[in-house]
Amino acid sequence: RHERRETRDETAAAGACCLFVFVCSVGVRAARRGATMSFVWVTGQNPALCSALVASKQWTGCHAKDKVLPWQIKTKYFEAVTHIRVLDLEELKRQAKEEGEGEGEGEGSNPSSVRLDPPQALVAVFDINDERTFVEAREALESTTLNESWFKGVEVRLLVATGATEAASLQAFEEQNESDGREVGKGETHWVAKAYDWCRDHCFEYVEANTEDEDLDTRLRLYEDPQGVKRIVEALECHRWPGSQMNMEALGGGGGEIKGVHEEEEDEEQEQGSAAPFPVEVETQSKQEEDMENFENLLAKLSSVRETSKQLPDDQRRELAEKMLLSIMDELGIQE
Repeated sequence: RHERRETRDETAAAGACCLFVFVCSVGVRAARRGATMSFVWVTGQNPALCSALVASKQWTGCHAKDKVLPWQIKTKYFEAVTHIRVLDLEELKRQAKEEGEGEGEGEGSNPSSVRLDPPQALVAVFDINDERTFVEAREALESTTLNESWFKGVEVRLLVATGATEAASLQAFEEQNESDGREVGKGETHWVAKAYDWCRDHCFEYVEANTEDEDLDTRLRLYEDPQGVKRIVEALECHRWPGSQMNMEALGGGGGEIKGVHEEEEDEEQEQGSAAPFPVEVETQSKQEEDMENFENLLAKLSSVRETSKQLPDDQRRELAEKMLLSIMDELGIQE
């Protein structure tokens, strides 16, 4: 139990910095012209649980009737549109193989089914009160998806335990083990703890949620970390989605206009083509160069802190991560 808590502590600061890295990376990487469709795959042994999760008010509030649902992401810093695709486990295995076998093939190469682009995010769902739902989801993922080359590009990986309550949660099960005199990690281990360890081994984030009780869902905690559907949405919002458009006002650019990267490039070309640029344009360009330099310096500092932290004890590493996070928030002008 303590080992799992330390693992979560080690990754907490990195997770909190995801949005910062996302926002800045959009500014330094050129977006591909002609946006492609992006997907979130939601899968599990019980498709009803998957649909209920997607339809939660804190996520989309809509049922995916055709198993593909457009989802507009709107945060303080950017806007994006992706598509949620609900798959049962058989569809997951079939789609995973088709992605691998059909890589590089043109549209219509498989008339019997619709082959979609590989997902940007994968959300696997199981019932915390039914071990079979986790076992079947795990076996389906291990037999196909995890072995496919395209899966390495799936940056957001979540394993969601639905039906969680204060009494039915990883923390509650482990505390019960301790009260029964069984040391965690030795002897009998609860199957939910094994699910958590599986997540760690395969780079998934473990999240507990309850789609039947919204109030309970918002109160869920795992070793003091917020859980629930809100955490799922938060993890997805931290991803750098294709075609994302930045909110320039929130980033300190002024004007409040939402622009994609290619639009900024076009504006820059028009400014450079002007015979007599206004002083304000020169000032803006200088400010952008200064911001970019500050960003590069901050990335270098992050890398240095990460290397330093590897040599520190757990308590000092967490303290250093907290100081670094506060420094990043100060750079962004975030007060809360």
